[in-house]
Amino acid sequence: MSELTDLEICKRIAEIEGKKGHEFMGVFVLGENYNEAVNESHSNSYSFSPCHYEYSPLTDDAICFQLMVKYDCDLISPYRPNNDTHWECQIFTDNCTDAVSIYNDSPNKAICLAIIEAHKVKS
Repeated sequence: MSELTDLEICKRIAEIEGKKGHEFMGVFVLGENYNEAVNESHSNSYSFSPCHYEYSPLTDDAICFQLMVKYDCDLISPYRPNNDTHWECQIFTDNCTDAVSIYNDSPNKAICLAIIEAHKVKS
């Protein structure tokens, strides 16, 4: 799998989830009225209105946990006695006939990348 940036990962997960949003100042922002969020954020604070928020399953553990449950991901912790640092995320594809395993130092990133990879296989 080619190396995706964090922003590309967030955008791809949002696409898989069917969420609409836009890239703004290096973050992925969800919301129907994006122009209003951009206009509001041109102040010094760069805050978004309540109906527009940053979508990042890489930093938001609640979103990532919901994705892990929804897509039936199995997360396996690193084997610390061997000084392993990589989390493993396994996800089944194609009606449970094949599995994809993704490894990363970040459990959230492993989950997101596994979901993205599983959806590539299905496409």
